[in-house]
Parts: sequence; structure tokens; C-alpha cells
Amino acid sequence: MLPRQVEGLLVSLCVSSTHLGYSTLRMEPEYIKMGQAAGAAAHLAHTKGVTPRKVDVARLQAILCDAGAILQ
Repeated sequence: MLPRQVEGLLVSLCVSSTHLGYSTLRMEPEYIKMGQAAGAAAHLAHTKGVTPRKVDVARLQAILCDAGAILQ
């Protein structure tokens, strides 16, 4: 979701994966989950005044878990 050589951008749909991984990622529920994660990361970056690359991953995971996301 964090493209190389680009700061301040989160990409939730055009992800880099193998053909096997993409077979799961192309499903609509996965698009929704990736969008939720990108939105939460963007909110955290904005409220903390940092770029998306500097977002605290543990805090992001906690927010997603509190919202009902299953991460593991």
C-alpha cells in the first residue's frame, strides 16, 4: 500500500502480488479490508502529522482490531 519513491500516498487497490496472491486479493471483501486499512492509516497519518510511511503499525493494527478487522 506504500509505493516506493512516493511519499504521502496510500494505494489500496493496485497492489503488487504474485498471481496466486492476487487470486485472493481480487475478491471484493479483500478490497473492502484494504480500503479500511488505508483509510485508518490515512487518518492516523493526518492526526499525527506524519507521512503514511511513518504511521505506527502497532497503533494501526489496534485501531483495525477495535473496528472488528481480523488480522491473523
